[in-house]
Amino acid sequence: MSTWISKGLFAGALLALAACADGIEMGLGAAGQEMVRDAPDRVVVTGDRVIVAGPPGYCIDGSATRDTGNAAFVLLGSCASISRDPAQPRPAVPGLLTVSVAPSSVESPDFSGQVDLLEAYVRSDEGRAALSRRGAAADLEILETLTVDGALYIHARDRSRVRGARIGNEYWRALMGVEGHLVTASVVSFADQPMTREAGLELLDSLAQRLRGVNT
Repeated sequence: MSTWISKGLFAGALLALAACADGIEMGLGAAGQEMVRDAPDRVVVTGDRVIVAGPPGYCIDGSATRDTGNAAFVLLGSCASISRDPAQPRPAVPGLLTVSVAPSSVESPDFSGQVDLLEAYVRSDEGRAALSRRGAAADLEILETLTVDGALYIHARDRSRVRGARIGNEYWRALMGVEGHLVTASVVSFADQPMTREAGLELLDSLAQRLRGVNT
């Protein structure tokens, strides 16, 4: 397995999961605030290299966005919910979206040529541990993987819990290359509004296509 895959995926997954639990809790925890907030439809991260934007109805939660200059985590939710303005758009399929940008790699900018190796990695104990919310391979079940336009799509069930967050245990994740970075785009359903397999994959694909479009 290439050095770039091992280091890139592991760093990207750790960034996603370390920030994801805190970011999701921050986003949900702010729901009781009445003051109208900014809810931009996109944000530029990693030193103006990567643009993050979501499908219609999804906006950036600035309070949960983290950007170190070389890596970033972005949480997206309903524009109406984030802005606290009911007049703002709502997504057709409610959920939480996350986009994590791992540090750039000069070793292998061509991510699409390594999808098969990456798929084998995420199915391994090390890969499932990296993708698990609490870092335990036993918690994570890979339900399905797909290769779409050079990206790896993953449908997984994570039995671990995020403290204080009202999210479901199934998620859909895309691993793709954007501007020399490994980008992890995820779709998470709410526990009381579970998504079907088809709805989750469709929303994930919309997010992945949106990311490609704004970074072209």
